[in-house]
Amino acid sequence: MTTLAGIIRKFGDAPWPIMERLQRELKAIEDREKLLDDLLKEGASGPNSASFQ
Repeated sequence: MTTLAGIIRKFGDAPWPIMERLQRELKAIEDREKLLDDLLKEGASGPNSASFQ
């Protein structure tokens, strides 16, 4: 994304939709990871926690 930002600064906004898509995809990955972390923390401390091994 940093490289793309430099390209946009140098050559203009034509690739901007690519930046927006990358940003959405990165946010989706981060949200998914946070959800998993939250659920695993909650599950580890909850009364009905299951252990997967």
